[in-house]
Amino acid sequence: MLGIKQKYINLFYLSGLMSNSVVAADVDYFLGVSAAHFSNFNLVAEPLAESESSLNLNIGAGISEDSANLFVDVDASLQSIKYQNELAADENVVNLLADIIWRIRPGQYEWILTNNFAQTAIDTTASDTVNNRQNVNALSTGPNYTIRLNPRNDIRFEARAENYSFEENLDNNRVSLAGRWIHNMNSALIVTLNDLIESTNFEDNINIDFNRNDVFFGVNYERGVNTFDAEYGVTYINNDGSADFDGGRYALAFTNARTRSSSIRFSYENLLSDTGNEILNLTADDSVNNTVANDIFVAESFRFQYLNTLSTGNISFDISSLTTEYRINPVLDEKTTAAFLSGVWNLSGADNIFYNIGISRNDFLDPSFDREDEDKTATVTYFHSIKRNVNINIEVAKLNRVSTVESESYDDLRVIMSLTYNSL
Repeated sequence: MLGIKQKYINLFYLSGLMSNSVVAADVDYFLGVSAAHFSNFNLVAEPLAESESSLNLNIGAGISEDSANLFVDVDASLQSIKYQNELAADENVVNLLADIIWRIRPGQYEWILTNNFAQTAIDTTASDTVNNRQNVNALSTGPNYTIRLNPRNDIRFEARAENYSFEENLDNNRVSLAGRWIHNMNSALIVTLNDLIESTNFEDNINIDFNRNDVFFGVNYERGVNTFDAEYGVTYINNDGSADFDGGRYALAFTNARTRSSSIRFSYENLLSDTGNEILNLTADDSVNNTVANDIFVAESFRFQYLNTLSTGNISFDISSLTTEYRINPVLDEKTTAAFLSGVWNLSGADNIFYNIGISRNDFLDPSFDREDEDKTATVTYFHSIKRNVNINIEVAKLNRVSTVESESYDDLRVIMSLTYNSL
């Protein structure tokens, strides 16, 4: 079971010690209140009595430091929510993303600590509602040791002890080792040969313990406005008491800064992953993780991104395709294609409008589901700076789903008003 409070106490205490001991650390925080109204809170097909309102207290803090001996990037927030019509229990929603690198001997020996606390779906086939989320925590820590053979060749060894905790699912512990040969061919090109070994043990007799081995070749090329990254290899999974399997590991990404104000990025991945790894790699921009706990899956994804900075703001376009094939529960296999247009329109120094318009299609690949969902979202946020550190937001969001399973279709209109104080 997830020891949420104690882990947070430990992480905040560690982050506090580091921020207090390092003069150069940047610390910022925010405090605010918000009120929200949902026309269809539980996202049901016939919302006869699904109207809900909430009052929220929002607080958060960030700590960043990057010196010769220490790197710290901590982003924490707490949202205390009171629901007026009691369609859900009042709750405290906590998020914490923490990456800490202690460079004991810079360039040779360092200690890594990563801890991500977030929420993920309990049932991935159900709508993303408050009652279908659970707290999850991913903790990884261990050393990196680098041996410099010569100016162009390094060998790096990595070791990690990890714990993945779920509020509604059973936890698992992991130990991983990695060896990497890093070769700098020239100032623009780096090639690597990587071997990763991981052992996973579940805290029950139902889920199957497994050992994993990834062997792959990596390339990083960066020159001028172009960046190219690639991986090619194989992943082996050895299950205790079950069939073993293997799969290819492919990744390709290309970024081009077309002009000073615009850039494009293409990426393709075919990787074996699991919920724990997805949580560990979350960023501040990621939404609720929607993968099945304690399952291994092959994620094949394609993504194209375009960003353009204008004199009046910025605009971005994002199109993606993701196919997820589960190894333990193949009945949940799905394919999602999506397109989003988002941006910022600067009305004046104190007023901005943020917008996000998207459409996605989700196909459940198992014939027994016979289900296809089409989701449309449109969000507009008006931002006004009352003073340098005080701002007000008014957000209006429209959510619509049309599903071949009639009971899964819904419409929802959300209005959120926020008043926030920022330290910066």
